[in-house]
Amino acid sequence: MKKAYLMLGLLFFVNSICLAQIAGNQIYGSQDYSNRTRKPETNTGNLTSNARYYSIESSVLINRKPDAFVAVFGFDRLGSTSDNSNSQVNVVFDEFAKELQSLGISKEDIFIDFITQTTTIVDQTARAFQTKKTIAIRYKDRKLFEKIVTLAASKSIFDLIKVDYIVNDFEKVRADLFEQSSQIIKAKQKKYIDTFGITLVPKGLSVEKYDAFYPSERYVGYQKSFYYEPIDQDSFDKIINLAGIEPVVQYTVYLRMDYDSEIAK
Repeated sequence: MKKAYLMLGLLFFVNSICLAQIAGNQIYGSQDYSNRTRKPETNTGNLTSNARYYSIESSVLINRKPDAFVAVFGFDRLGSTSDNSNSQVNVVFDEFAKELQSLGISKEDIFIDFITQTTTIVDQTARAFQTKKTIAIRYKDRKLFEKIVTLAASKSIFDLIKVDYIVNDFEKVRADLFEQSSQIIKAKQKKYIDTFGITLVPKGLSVEKYDAFYPSERYVGYQKSFYYEPIDQDSFDKIINLAGIEPVVQYTVYLRMDYDSEIAK
């Protein structure tokens, strides 16, 4: 998974809590918005490649609410020595982690990652060390987010990098997509045979393509802000779990089955 990181200040962090819950500051990390507007593969409407061969397509979308979230915050401090810089970050993150447990977040759901330590010249003669770390926090209750944000701000942690949506049973999602999509193809095959009297002998599955669209990549720019834009649902044969008002993870599949109409003759 591609990850983009960008540190922004308190102004964005406080005024954009609802947006940050879905995307975080990473939406500002790249000026390439093509990934946020990419589209799933869906039916083309082209059924024949020539007079003999036919293809039947099917595309299905599943909207899934997440089983958990992972919020990632960034923090850094300058120090006169390497140890001093590192210790300052550790003290803040240790205090933050302890208070997170008061929200019901266990130690196993908190991970601190060392990112970099660099040196910088603060004046003409003095050199300082800068340590950067991140802290990842996993939680299941969406309502905990604002409490985590408030607690982070109380520790002067203002850089919310991103919030990931976690779906646990990904294999089941993919199996459901395939089952639903293949049933649609079989139904279309029967309909074409019964309606038009044509022969359709299966040759093989020529395309099986899955995709996933997470909320963090579905924000698009609007003037000086962003808004959430889920993928267009109009082109799918079937939608499982209609999308509500909150952002969800969207999984898709596109199948194309090829047939021969001349074998029986």
